[in-house]
Amino acid sequence: MSDVMLRSWAAVQEKLDAAKSAVTGDEEGQGMVEYSLILGLVAVLAVVILITMGGQINNIFTNVSVQLGLSAAN
Repeated sequence: MSDVMLRSWAAVQEKLDAAKSAVTGDEEGQGMVEYSLILGLVAVLAVVILITMGGQINNIFTNVSVQLGLSAAN
């Protein structure tokens, strides 16, 4: 009788281990995927900001370079 219970217990443990590995095995690359999505979102936002504000940023750098050129001539 105890041999049957021992085999049953071992079979249940094997099933539980298989179920646990099936559930947790798919999450190995989750962190990498999340970081990739965040990096992609930041890159898209940077491109959109540069496209919409590119002229203003160019004017700022032009004004700074002109001011530096004038102060260097003095």
